[in-house]
Formats: sequence, structure tokens, C-alpha cells
Amino acid sequence: MSRQAIEASVEQILRDVIPGFRSRVPEHSIVGGRVDLMADVQGRRVVVETKRVLIPVVEDVIAKLSMGALQARRLADEMDAVPLVAVLVPSLGPKTIGAAVEFMAAHLPDAGWALVDPAGNARVRIPELGIDIERPVARIARPQAGRSSVRLFSDLNRWLLKILLLADAPAELWGGPRQPILSSPDLSRVAGVSPEMVRRFVRAFGEQDLLRQTPRGMRLVRRSALLDLWRADEALNTRPAVPVRRMLAGSGSLTDLSGLADFREWAVVAGFEACRLLGVLHAIVPPRIEVHVVLPIPEVIRRLGLEECAPADADLWLLPTRYSRSIRGGKVLRDGVPVADAFQAALDVLRHPGRGQEQSEYLLKEVLHLEGGD
Repeated sequence: MSRQAIEASVEQILRDVIPGFRSRVPEHSIVGGRVDLMADVQGRRVVVETKRVLIPVVEDVIAKLSMGALQARRLADEMDAVPLVAVLVPSLGPKTIGAAVEFMAAHLPDAGWALVDPAGNARVRIPELGIDIERPVARIARPQAGRSSVRLFSDLNRWLLKILLLADAPAELWGGPRQPILSSPDLSRVAGVSPEMVRRFVRAFGEQDLLRQTPRGMRLVRRSALLDLWRADEALNTRPAVPVRRMLAGSGSLTDLSGLADFREWAVVAGFEACRLLGVLHAIVPPRIEVHVVLPIPEVIRRLGLEECAPADADLWLLPTRYSRSIRGGKVLRDGVPVADAFQAALDVLRHPGRGQEQSEYLLKEVLHLEGGD
């Protein structure tokens, strides 16, 4: 299905479902190019970011919703409009709807969103306009999930993206490779990744128009869109932190724990504490030491002589991660303590509402100068 066909299908369903939905000619945005769809609803202008999933896997649907919601918000803020992300799925059922309602209520409660399928089933919620509609029409066969369901921001892809994004970052903020990447073979060699995995990476991000081969080398483009997608994926895959304290001799301080060989091998300081150690802490936040761990939490607790405890008694908080390569590959050492790179810290702090967003934007815009580039 072409992009135009997706937009036409979504537009028709929204027109049938949302009372007073009147289509209008899409405009061009300064920050995001052409808007997918535009409409007037209740006297307000609505900008619609359209997405499609080929396989109705709940995780993929939610990822598209969260990514699209951020992109729609960026466009709407520029145009003084109401944002709406609409995702076209092959078949819309109760499980997908329930998961979407739960996720959006928890993470993006003010965002306008819609799930629709070709049969005309729809679930639409636009809090800003007081719209909350569920329209079941018919069920159609669900395709089976297969290998086509691939996460864009896997650990390996994050590692390759960081190498391309942070080649010019200060050495004290990024401990990974900084060689110029002119071609796929260069990226394979510098990253220590097989040519086949690099080929898949290049194809995936090229299809999203986020990566291009230029005469000056491989370049990430539309960086603001890329960062929106990455942060949305981060929100989708955040795991709860585990509060722990030291059982054996020692204060349980970061200085004491970092002196243990196992800590330096399997842990990386994260979040606001990483920002403090890197000298880039901008937001005023209560002290809380968070640490990425690349082994299962019970194994880390055993090796380091820790025990789970109440939050008020915690010496530090353990963050289980799926991204060991991209986190450990870019770490820097501060007085012998392994610390997450500044970009990783910008992702880490997003788990904390309010101040986390402020700190993340400060790192990306003012420290690493990544926001707003092409």
C-alpha cells in the first residue's frame, strides 16, 4: 500500500467516525515538511500524522502510536493546531485497543490518537476536543506475526547510531569510536559488527529517510525526527528500577561499590548521577544513584553483596537493560567509575517526569548540539 493510499484510507475512516470532520488541503511545516493530513473539527484545525503496521503486534502498534504522537505534537505546536496520530492496522481487536488505551493513559494522556483498520473499526481519543469514540464494525483475519516485526532501536542499531551521531562529541562525554564513517564497510570495521548486520541497519534507516550515503560519507538526516522516534522507543521499553542497599562491609556508596571488580565490569552509572559525574547536570533534582546493569538483577545483587530494600533505604537503584553493547561501548571513566555517555544519559533521565525532560533537552540541544540538525 502506497503512502497516498494509507493516508486516503485513514482520512475516509476518520471522516466516517469523527462528527464534523472536514478534510482540508495539507500545509507544509517548517520543521517537518508536508503534513500527512489536515482537517477542521469543532472549529479547530487538526494535524494528523499517519502510521501503518503490517503485522498487528501490540508492541509495534504502541511504538507507532508513541512515535507518531511526538511527531504530531511537534507539527501542531508550530501550526497552533490539535495533534492526532492515526495508525492503520490490518485488524483491530480488543487486545490491541486495551493495550493502547493503557499505554497512552499512562505515558501520553493528553495526546490525540486513533487506531483504525480497513474494515472501518476505529478507536479514537482526542482529549483536547473531548472526543472519545470506539466504533466496532467487523473483524477481519489477523495475519500472523513474523520476522517482519523488527525493532528499529535494537541494541545493535543503537550502537551504530551512536557511532554516527557522536563522532564529534567531546571525549569527556563519549567514550566510543570517533573515526569518520564514509561507507558501510567503514561502519562495520569501526563498530566491530558484521557487514550483514550493517547492511540491515542501513536498509532499515534508509527506508525511514533517516540515513543517507553522501559524497562526504554516511549521514544521519532529519535528526529531530530520529530523536523523537528514539525517545518514544525509550518510553515504550522502560523497565522499573530496583532499589538496593549494601549488605556487607562498606558504606554502599558509589565510591565503595565502584572499587569492586564486578561493578566495573557489569555496571554503568546512569541518569542524573551520570550527568553530575560528567559535569553536565542542569536540572535541580534529589540525589538518586541509578546504575545500568547488564546481568540479571538477582545475579548482580549476589555478586555485589546487595539486597532489595524499600526506596527510602536505597543506596542505589539498579536498571535492568537490553542495551548492553550500546551502553557499555560509549561509557567514559570518571575517577575509575564507569559512567554512561552524555547521549545515553539524555535517554536515561526521561524515566523521570518534568525535570527529566528538561535535562534531556539541555543535553541534546545545548551540550551535544544534536537537536534541529538535518
